[in-house]
Amino acid sequence: HIFNRNDGIRRHLRQLDVNRNEARDTFGDAVLSFLECASAIAKVVMLLFIKMLFLPLLLGIWLDIATISLFEKTIHDRFMFAGDDLFGFIFLHWVAGITFMLLVTVSVLQLREVAHPDILAGVIRPQEPQPDLLGNLLQESGLTHAKRILLSLGIYAALLTIHIWIPSKLLASFNVGRLLPFFHPKLRNFIMPQIQVPLELFIFHLCMLGFLEKYKNNIGGMQHHWLVLVGNLLGLVDKILPREVEKFVLVGTLPVYAADEHRGDISINKDIGKIGSHDLDPFWDEILSSTNSLKR
Repeated sequence: HIFNRNDGIRRHLRQLDVNRNEARDTFGDAVLSFLECASAIAKVVMLLFIKMLFLPLLLGIWLDIATISLFEKTIHDRFMFAGDDLFGFIFLHWVAGITFMLLVTVSVLQLREVAHPDILAGVIRPQEPQPDLLGNLLQESGLTHAKRILLSLGIYAALLTIHIWIPSKLLASFNVGRLLPFFHPKLRNFIMPQIQVPLELFIFHLCMLGFLEKYKNNIGGMQHHWLVLVGNLLGLVDKILPREVEKFVLVGTLPVYAADEHRGDISINKDIGKIGSHDLDPFWDEILSSTNSLKR
């Protein structure tokens, strides 16, 4: 009886150890899952903060600094405005920055479609809908996001310097800001400025979104006409614009599916790729490649 009792105690202790190990593993898996979810949420929040809040606000401040001499204002005046209405100051610069980003983004994407593919296709990604935006943010590494943000920041800074800062300095050197009433606006407040200014900025932002969405193709058309004009003057039309197709010549046929292995005098390779339930020729499989956007 004593030996049987000892065996029962040992089996009970072993079962307790097993249960303790399983509980420890379950708790470890739960902690690991919680940490993975927390890190994913932190990554998405940080990326959205940088791309949607910090970067537009930074560009808006740069725009204000680049054009402040035309409005005959100083940095001290801007600090006084921020002290009187901090939310209006931040929202004003954010709207200015996000508007500049939208104009540059639409212009660059349209220029990619208009210009020769060898110029911007390797740097600027094509216009593609992203239904799973959060999934794409999570799948791509932080280094990839950092490279894209730095590239975008470099493009914005270069265009801001060329198209905003340098012309502003030239206009200010000739005192053009005093002659144009645009740089001396007369503001009328019908209600409290802390309410009217953000409301007007919000309406302006919505109008700008609708304007760019409706007339983005017209922006591409203007870019095309400008490139044709400059290309004809410099003799670089074939270098900066896609070559026109004068006529199409039939050189052969190629079946899409492997069921048609012979079409005319062309023999199709039987080393085929498979997509879904259909067998495609490797030529079409390579064109439909989703890993290399340049092949599309």
